[in-house]
This record gives sequence, structure tokens and C-alpha cells, in this order.
Amino acid sequence: MPEYKQGDVTVKVDYELPDQSGKLTPEGQARVVKARRGLGVVGDSTAAAMEATPEFQAPKGITPATVRECCGRAEAVDLTIANIEASLAMFKQGNLLLDSEAYEVLRKLNDQVKAQAKFDQSLRVKFQSLLDYFAKKGPGPAQEP
Repeated sequence: MPEYKQGDVTVKVDYELPDQSGKLTPEGQARVVKARRGLGVVGDSTAAAMEATPEFQAPKGITPATVRECCGRAEAVDLTIANIEASLAMFKQGNLLLDSEAYEVLRKLNDQVKAQAKFDQSLRVKFQSLLDYFAKKGPGPAQEP
């Protein structure tokens, strides 16, 4: 099974991607013919029609099996992309929730440091990065509607 890695993510699939995958320039991508969705279904019905019509002369090297294989690979990649997009959405939501949790923990610590620093100024130096983080304007807790 081929594996494709990006950072700490590994995707295992049961098909090979073309060698140029991930290496095309934007101009190269623009030159590639854009196919519509549904290649798998059309490929299956076309292969069946080829098998049912022996008098049909297909171009050299194109058989019902090659049509099914080629269109099936394209559909398999489409399915993988849909699964990766669903996983991406799940990870983005998880990241949002984990960031929110971390923000709340640090916010509570910030409040505590500020309160205790009134009596012990050395805490301001020790927790400077925390105090600086909350002194800057930027995204904060979600507002209630």
C-alpha cells in the first residue's frame, strides 16, 4: 500500500498517485484537463457498453478493463479527498476547542498572577510572557449573542 506523508500526517491508499502529484506549478495545473464528477459511474457503463458491443472498435490499448481501472482510480482519489476534507473539518473544530481550553487556563493564570503581583512584584518578571500575551489586543473569548 502506498503511503503519502506530509509533516506528521500519513495517508495510506491502495492506489498510486502520478509522479507529478504535488509538483505541478499553478500554470501546470491550469493546463491539465478538468474532468467533471462521476467518472466512475460513466467508466463502468462505458466498459459495459464496450463489452456488449463487440463490433465497436476502441482506440488501440483501451479495453473495458483499462476504462474501469482508470476511472476507478479517479473515483478512489475523489473519495480519499472527501475523507481528508471531513477529517480536516474535525481537526479544525478540535483545534478550536483545544485553543479555547488553553486560553481559559492561561486567562485564569493571568488573573491570578496580576492579583498576586500586587504583593510580590517579582511575579511580573517571572510571568512576563503571560502578562504580555493578555496585554495585547487580539482575539479573545467568544461573545455571547
